[in-house]
This record gives sequence, C-alpha cells and structure tokens, in this order.
Amino acid sequence: MKAALVVLLLIEAAGSMTWRSDRCGARYYPRLITFTTDGTFESNDLVAPCREGAECKWSGVVTRKGRWKDVGRSRVLTIDADRSAQL
Repeated sequence: MKAALVVLLLIEAAGSMTWRSDRCGARYYPRLITFTTDGTFESNDLVAPCREGAECKWSGVVTRKGRWKDVGRSRVLTIDADRSAQL
C-alpha cells in the first residue's frame, strides 16, 4: 500500500484562516477551506477549474458552506445544503 503525501497550507488573514490540501487519499484535486472567526466556513473543491480566458459551462469548482466548531482536538463541520453549489 502506498502512503499518500498530504501537504497542508494554512494562510491566516484578519478574521479568517484558509486550509489547503492538494490531495488526500482518493481525492486527487485541491481543496481549500476558509474558516472565519464567526464560526462559518466555505470549502472549495477545485475539481476542474476553468482556465483563465476560457469559456466554460461549468468551472469545475464545488463550493460548500456551513458552520464549524471545535470539539476536543477535532474541528466538526456542518454543511448548509441551501448555501452550497456547483459553480
């Protein structure tokens, strides 16, 4: 069994923090999750982003929004179905 290489990048900005993972397990596309201090988050899966200058019917970015909370050493995410979309 091959070990998966996981690279995480955290970017901090005023009032938010962005987590980036280029791949993990069976997921071979980048995922960005931005956590804000008000307990909300936005997740973007860059499945097949539209190239700059190209005309695309679907950009290939799956966006999910919701709320987060820390429970012990884990961060629990709850997705708001009505605030999520495929762009």
